[in-house]
Amino acid sequence: MNTPHLHTIGIDLGDRNHHICVLDESGDVIRESSIRNEREALALLSSQYPTALIAM
Repeated sequence: MNTPHLHTIGIDLGDRNHHICVLDESGDVIRESSIRNEREALALLSSQYPTALIAM
């Protein structure tokens, strides 16, 4: 089953923090922030946008 990607998440990986940018289906930026380089932070991000296409 193909799930449409309603969001695209770009992640710039860092040693301590990752910078993220979330785009909606039109390509508009809906979120820019940084998250800690921790499994829990990445899990939370992916749970907030479960159908997102992620680019690292």
